[in-house]
Amino acid sequence: MENFAEGNENSIEEPVTERHQRLSFAAGSRSRDPHGYRIAEDFSLERFDQLKRTLPAFQELADNHPIIINAYPAELGLANLGTYVDTYLHAITFVRACRLAALQHRPVVFIAQPVLGVEFLLFLLEEGYEMPEQIAWISGGYYFPQSLESFARTVMKEAGSSLSVIHSYGVAEIGHTCFVALRRFDDGQPMYQLVADNIDVILNESGELSLGKGEVLIATGETAKFTDGYWKISNSPIRLCDYVKTTLEGLTSAQWLRLTGRTNWRENELVFQLRRSQKVDQKRKGGEHSYFEFWDHFGGGPTYKPCWGDCSPNQAAREPEFASRLRLSMT
Repeated sequence: MENFAEGNENSIEEPVTERHQRLSFAAGSRSRDPHGYRIAEDFSLERFDQLKRTLPAFQELADNHPIIINAYPAELGLANLGTYVDTYLHAITFVRACRLAALQHRPVVFIAQPVLGVEFLLFLLEEGYEMPEQIAWISGGYYFPQSLESFARTVMKEAGSSLSVIHSYGVAEIGHTCFVALRRFDDGQPMYQLVADNIDVILNESGELSLGKGEVLIATGETAKFTDGYWKISNSPIRLCDYVKTTLEGLTSAQWLRLTGRTNWRENELVFQLRRSQKVDQKRKGGEHSYFEFWDHFGGGPTYKPCWGDCSPNQAAREPEFASRLRLSMT
């Protein structure tokens, strides 16, 4: 649920950790920075109450004693909120927890990033076991394409399960679930509401967003504006460029059944990863890789955030500094 904005690896300041602290490094990061961690604390009941007040629908869900199933690649401190299952990013564990919820007629609160979360849901459908009647998915870490969300809702509805999505935004050094959204603006961006009342939201003259807490102030790399009572937070092109976003939003349900949503660039061509069950279309052989071939060619793994930034040679040529900035963001 975090936009793990990690620190500068060249920093000479070394934070001092205390005994018995739980440190969380995001498994979806490529960074080797030893200081790019979050101090994991139990999710405060006060913040939980703030979330329920902000989203009345979540209050109703919480009253029905959901099973919380975590498939997020970081420690979020949610085990104190109720019946809690950590999948350890193991899809079969997710299936077992969902079966338990279905058999006990309890809703599920599912916590996962978008691409891997959809993989887990599709695996659940393929297994063919009992389905929870209601799943509330708290998603974060990066942008959730609206077309992918619509696809997930549709396939779950066809299986008899109601899926709702709560978009969450925060940064590692400040905390997760600082903002949440149930709806979107016309352009697809989530309509965020501020949940955390103990953080400072700062915009500079260019609209660049920083979040502060106490003496800590983090430049998120995003831009934001407050409009009609909601926050619109937009990714930098390094994290999500317009071309990739437009391409993803243009995918149909049939295409999402074939494609995971993970992409990378090969020269000027955007290359997609296929789902495990799919074979390469020879007509598009250069534009798609099989599931495991994609990892072999580009590196990474299921927990990594998708490479949705504009790292094509054309972009590098237009912006001489782009390539160096991109390398820093990807390492």
